Amino acid sequence: MKLRIWLLCALLLLGASLPVSATPTTNTNIVGFNDTYVPPDAIVKNVVVVGGDVTIAGKVRDEVVVINGNVRLAATANIRDRVIVLGGDLLTEDGVYIGKGIFRIGGKFPFAATIISVTTVILLLWSINVLVTVGLAVLPLFFTWGWKKGVLDLSGIIKTSPLKAVIVGILGGLAMFFVMLIFAITLFGIPVSCFLAILLILAVVAGLSGICHAVGQIFPIAFNGTERSVFINTLCGSMELALAFNIPLAGTLILLLSCIAALGAVLIKFFTQKAESV
Repeated sequence: MKLRIWLLCALLLLGASLPVSATPTTNTNIVGFNDTYVPPDAIVKNVVVVGGDVTIAGKVRDEVVVINGNVRLAATANIRDRVIVLGGDLLTEDGVYIGKGIFRIGGKFPFAATIISVTTVILLLWSINVLVTVGLAVLPLFFTWGWKKGVLDLSGIIKTSPLKAVIVGILGGLAMFFVMLIFAITLFGIPVSCFLAILLILAVVAGLSGICHAVGQIFPIAFNGTERSVFINTLCGSMELALAFNIPLAGTLILLLSCIAALGAVLIKFFTQKAESV
């Protein structure tokens, strides 16, 4: 029974952002931190709620686990396994079916709810950190493969004018932010704002590809004495940048500074080409 309780509570760590109201569907887990209602025509697998009241009028194939919340079971409720209530009241109407009984401890357990909430936030931040690390290691390689000349030009800008790239990146980023904000105010301008946001992300990733190539040349990972290709240099730089991002505290600052310089390098390249064409 203890194992089942831990497994059910673990659902909160994986699905705390899922909806907390059931629809007429089968084998759906309901997890959350808010008040939850399972209607009479719904069939769900498990119900796991922390800090919210639960009303069940439908069928639950496995168990109901509620921490720091009250549980009300309507006459039509059908729970195949157990109802577990930790820190709340339980109200049952006549006609309720509970297959394996009730486990209830009264009183409130704010500490348990806090631990689960904090753990959920930690896992979310860890997932974001993993996604950013993988993105830093992989995305620059795609730009190098598809836009080799552009990456070389951006790498040259970063190596020759890093301070200029940072200044241009700050000014350009602020300008684009205010432009997107102005467009986002109106309903008609929201698609334009989203389009500009996508362009901004692509520009930053393209610039990061140039930074990775420059870093790969300045701080090479030794393979042998031969000259390496553009792709290998970018690969070395992307791995180094991904590792630098995972340095506590300083890693976030390094990534922010790199993104600013990346945007600045792209803007410098864009306006330089435009000036030369004129």
